[in-house]
Parts: sequence; structure tokens; C-alpha cells
Amino acid sequence: MEKKNVKGIVETMRFGFELEFTQSSNSVRDRITAHMNANHVLHFNQVNSYRHSNGSSWDLKLDGSAGSELASPILTGLQGLEEARKVTQLLNDALEIIEGPIDHVRSRCGMHVHVDVSSLTPQQL
Repeated sequence: MEKKNVKGIVETMRFGFELEFTQSSNSVRDRITAHMNANHVLHFNQVNSYRHSNGSSWDLKLDGSAGSELASPILTGLQGLEEARKVTQLLNDALEIIEGPIDHVRSRCGMHVHVDVSSLTPQQL
């Protein structure tokens, strides 16, 4: 099967990410979850502990370095990029509604991106 590149993204390429931010209270995570559910984000889970995500849902969970972390499900291609853009914008909107326009990212925060390169050759890498 031939893979088609669209704007530099392989349509069938799978990826996921974890986005850390400073807010760590359960009440704020409750309100973020309510905001995501009100905006029809499918498969959104709030986990009030530290654990690994399995890639099947959006997981809002505790993070040891920053406070909280939003982990994506496994996403695919441009449709996945659009879903990631939508959900991260909703996260930003929720934090602004809850706390106002303050910075929720500090030096201890990060974003980790995982890309499935199993279909690429060593030359393509």
C-alpha cells in the first residue's frame, strides 16, 4: 500500500503526546474534565493518580514534575493533528475560565511526542 504525504505528515502515521502543566488540584482537574465533556471530547478520563496511559483515551492525570499532564490517545495523520489542536485549545480555554489568563507552563513543564515510525525505512528516518 502506497502512503501519501500530506503537508509533510504521512496520512497513516500514528502519534501521541503528553502535555504537562502546573495545575495539580483535584478540583481544577474536575472542572477541566467537565469542560472537555461539555465540548464532546470522546474518551476523556480523569485519573487522580500517577499511572501510564494505554493510548486508548485522553487521560488527565497527576505528573510528578509539573503537577498535571494531559496524555493523548494514539492519533493518526491530519485528523489526529486536528483532534490534538482542538483538545489542547479546550484545555487552554478551561484553564483561563478557571484561573484567568495566567501562564500554566513553567520550566519544569514539557511536552513529549511519540511517533510510530515502524513503517519507515532506515533511510527515511
